[in-house]
Amino acid sequence: MRVALLFGSFNPIHEGHLAILRYLAEHRLADELRLVVSPQSPFKQGRGLLDNARERLAAARAAVAGTGLPVAVSDVEFDLPEPRYTIDTLRYLARTEPDKEFVLVMGGDNIVSLGNWHLAGELLHEFEVWVYPRPGTDARPYVDALNARPGTRGVMLFDEAPQHDISSTEIRARQILQYDVIIIGGGITGVGVARDCALRGLKAVLVERDDLTVGASGRNHGLLHSGARYAMGDPESARECIGENRILKQIAPHCIDPCDGLFVTLPEDDLGYQQQFVTACRAAGIDAEAIDPREACRIEPSVNPALVGAVRVPDAAVDPFRLVFANALDAAAQGAEILSYHEVRGLRKDGRRVVGIDVWDVRGKQEKHLEAPVVVNAAGSWAGQVAAMAGARITMYPDKGTLLVFGSRLNQLVLNRCRPSSDADILVPSGETTILGTTSQRLEPREIPGARPTPEEVDLLLSEGSKLAPELMQTRILRAYSGIRPLIALDGAEAGGRGISRSFVLFDHETRDDVPGLITIAGGKMMTYRLMAERTVDLVCRKLGREVACTTAQTPLPEAIVRPERFGGAVICECENVREDEIRYAIDQLGARTLLDLRRRTRVGMGSCQGQFCALRAAQMLPDPDVHSFINERWKGTYPVAWGEVLREAQLAQWMYKKSENQSRSHSS
Repeated sequence: MRVALLFGSFNPIHEGHLAILRYLAEHRLADELRLVVSPQSPFKQGRGLLDNARERLAAARAAVAGTGLPVAVSDVEFDLPEPRYTIDTLRYLARTEPDKEFVLVMGGDNIVSLGNWHLAGELLHEFEVWVYPRPGTDARPYVDALNARPGTRGVMLFDEAPQHDISSTEIRARQILQYDVIIIGGGITGVGVARDCALRGLKAVLVERDDLTVGASGRNHGLLHSGARYAMGDPESARECIGENRILKQIAPHCIDPCDGLFVTLPEDDLGYQQQFVTACRAAGIDAEAIDPREACRIEPSVNPALVGAVRVPDAAVDPFRLVFANALDAAAQGAEILSYHEVRGLRKDGRRVVGIDVWDVRGKQEKHLEAPVVVNAAGSWAGQVAAMAGARITMYPDKGTLLVFGSRLNQLVLNRCRPSSDADILVPSGETTILGTTSQRLEPREIPGARPTPEEVDLLLSEGSKLAPELMQTRILRAYSGIRPLIALDGAEAGGRGISRSFVLFDHETRDDVPGLITIAGGKMMTYRLMAERTVDLVCRKLGREVACTTAQTPLPEAIVRPERFGGAVICECENVREDEIRYAIDQLGARTLLDLRRRTRVGMGSCQGQFCALRAAQMLPDPDVHSFINERWKGTYPVAWGEVLREAQLAQWMYKKSENQSRSHSS
């Protein structure tokens, strides 16, 4: 008995699916047709996906009515070890239903990328593949190439199958997808809002024009604030920080290094400030203990031995990439949709009311229309531009901060200068590296895309940072990078970026600007993302008439979801110990297509070699590696610190990449 399998979400089922179902039924090519909801990336699934497929089952059965051919939906709630791939599903079905012969059916646009898939060889050896044509795709050359592979069971192209003038992507583009809430922005705040919405049972979708973490959430020093830094000048932020510090240590321990921190007073600093600092910390509920400078040197040997005072606080280090992706993956697992590489082109309005958004799918090359009663603007530094689309006004204060990454872990505790906030006064341990920050420079919104570290900022950071830890001057610098703080100066004052509160603001544009349907959450920091999301979704629920309590403070984030310890296979990146199986997991489960995607999910290229040796190995496993963009991004960080050994290594890397490129060209010719 031959069973033809179509994989996908089938939400909604489109004419392309129905046409191939009719064709297979009319030609009696199979004894059964089955829609398979693949148990792959949580970005593609969710709690309600199987139910959605079943809702479309009636349409599929109607398409083959009169042929007598059965159509079913495969229940894939089976016990497969992670990571899961399409071939795992096929093998499972073949094992549990040995009396049936399963055939994979796919569109011509998918067969184009099959040859680059790392498990394509195994799949083609074990299963037959049927290909139906898609408009604009000539699948024949790819089918012939796959059939030429030794051991291939057979790839059949149905040239005579119907092609429609309207492709499936165009059909989807004409449809309006309905949700309870739409979230704009793929940083930590946006994914936090998406997770909270999903946990409260709301049908939510998040859109991000690039990849997750490309903004401030992936370009910071990874400090899990105790709030001590803000205790003197911004006690509200300090109280928020210490509360969230304690919560995150409970719900996300796999993302956090609970190392503690020291605020140190140097001879040129005011020692009297230390007592005021301790008093302010305790008033905000922060455990702050003044310790003897000799004890500080004992527990943290890298600190400047000339210090005259020290205060221990419950600071910690956090991996921002793990934290963002853990939230996004859990949101998707609870039913939310996460649409990265989807750029907002405009807001859909009914009078003054915002009712949805129009987005451009950057990778799928199609327009999509999404509608919901509530749209949440969590676009960070671009929140003002999103609000302007609706006729609302928010004055953002983008503030550039530059940081340096050093090639070894110098300090075990977070080091801070015990003085009013200034440049280069935080040193954070980050895995096997150390991050020094930061500077502060106000930018205009138009300057954000071109914001880069400068040699002058590097000199300033080194000069000031070495006072905190003298060993910095003898330590190799890996790279420099800049992030943009999405600050809001509510009083309109022209204070410096460090003078603006780090607390967050929640705007209900219905009461503020007479623009119903739009909410903006802005300001704040990564440290308080969960609280920001809670307050935002509380407002969303009130607008939707839902009474559902927030549970994110008690619900743990999935442990080790980004880098499971069980990954094996060949080592691809020695610096960060990234193995082959982890890269496969990132491709098949986390949606990685390019080297830049992979870096944000696995730390490939973030170690001491900065991708010089691992990038080309990893590129061979990716469907669209885009080595050029990866190299350019690495060079942007290397350029400001390119002297001595760093410069020589950069020249070596350039030679290696050029040689590899020349070899690739000669082989292709």
